Amino acid sequence: APAALRARPAPVQMHVLGYPGSVGTALVDYTIADVTTVPPELAHTFDERLVFLPGSFFPTSYAQHSPRTAARPNCAEARRAILLEHQGPRAIICALHKPFKFTAPMWDVLMNVLRRFTGENGQCVAAVYVGALPAAVVQQLQRAAERAGVSAACLLTSDILPTETHLDIKSAICDVYADTFDYNGHSSTADALWANVPVVTLPGRFFASRVSASLILGAQCPSSVIANSVQEYEVAIRLKVEEKLQHGMLCSRNVHMAQPELEILNARLRNAPLFRPRRWAERVRVAMRLAAELKAAAATAPRYHIIVA
Repeated sequence: APAALRARPAPVQMHVLGYPGSVGTALVDYTIADVTTVPPELAHTFDERLVFLPGSFFPTSYAQHSPRTAARPNCAEARRAILLEHQGPRAIICALHKPFKFTAPMWDVLMNVLRRFTGENGQCVAAVYVGALPAAVVQQLQRAAERAGVSAACLLTSDILPTETHLDIKSAICDVYADTFDYNGHSSTADALWANVPVVTLPGRFFASRVSASLILGAQCPSSVIANSVQEYEVAIRLKVEEKLQHGMLCSRNVHMAQPELEILNARLRNAPLFRPRRWAERVRVAMRLAAELKAAAATAPRYHIIVA
């Protein structure tokens, strides 16, 4: 790739989505970002100039998934997909991340929440669903949970969920999505937002740790939380769990939505900037055209950032 960039196959070379941060070379003229992932006061930390898109830098589309209808996943079937019996935990925190994203501070928060929601007999009133992870990783997490005073049974795993139904299952099962700190979820966060699962994130100082905040703002999701501290992050997850327990429902509130609520939800998702890839593409085309015009006029490395309205 560096050799190709040095060859300058195009007058303007733009970095889009390849890596969540600066590519660290002036061989790239621009990186696509937004004011959430790269606040303007941190723009000087990039070797390249920045294109600030409105909303989120991240394009996504769920056009292949039909809008929700009254025919939603059966609660029992959804719970069986992650190997839960009927008497299993009543609140489920989703933490569907690659193993390297789990850090000690984030894990401590999850354990604090689970200890708060453990029954007198050790029953898991709330649980953390970590999805399909290698057996060795699961064993490490289970040992870490037990060292923190939490039963290993409060960590839920499953086989890889079917592609055609994984969003429906997550929508039915997950009560809150716990984002990782230093390297946020990207497509997994977008999946949660589309599935109407509230996301709790704690933005950090770097691009990769601010992606979920960008996605939440792009999805215009009022039930999600962008925390300002580890304490706020923990309280937000705890409140989401308490809200679920107060409703007394076995599955997520998504399963119990009435048709009018579904229609409002579908309209919000269809209109949210995050889920409108054509609009994203139009704005990137505007940026590319402007970058090319600036290059032709100056014939030097770009000096200015580009802000697309």
